[in-house]
Amino acid sequence: VDAPLNDNGRRQAAAVAELLEGVPLDAAYSSSLKRAIETRDIITAGLRCPRLQLSALDEVDFGPRLDGSGGDGRGDAGGSRVRSYEAEIARTYAKWVAGKLTSRVGGGGGGGDGEERGAGAGAGA
Repeated sequence: VDAPLNDNGRRQAAAVAELLEGVPLDAAYSSSLKRAIETRDIITAGLRCPRLQLSALDEVDFGPRLDGSGGDGRGDAGGSRVRSYEAEIARTYAKWVAGKLTSRVGGGGGGGDGEERGAGAGAGA
């Protein structure tokens, strides 16, 4: 879900910006997600550095929500499909921890995708 940054995230980013005040950066990278871009921009507002976004840093894609709600659960009376979906994510995560990184949730990404994205992002930087 490509949601915007919430107020708590903005406060946290502002706190990081204070910590980095005056620290020279060669560049600031983010994924292409709205909240990541906003976080990066808040943190680097007072810094002189290129701001770059790399889709290779995007989060794991867990596939489409099963409830049609966009992630808030309101499209599923009683939330049974949401609970089922969350249980599937938990089972898949447990498989990733056990080293079975090709396991996927629905049509989403696998556990090894992050490693590939990170390597690709480093090569593209």
